[in-house]
Amino acid sequence: MTKACWLVILPGRSPFPMVGGVMGRDEALAAARAIWPNAEVR
Repeated sequence: MTKACWLVILPGRSPFPMVGGVMGRDEALAAARAIWPNAEVR
């Protein structure tokens, strides 16, 4: 699945959107983990 807005999940924080270019889940996860190493995306 590709989309331009992914939900970032971090321990101890409310989920928040990560908005950017259209990307697949693996790309979104890599982008999120470059900033937040323990992030998950949905």
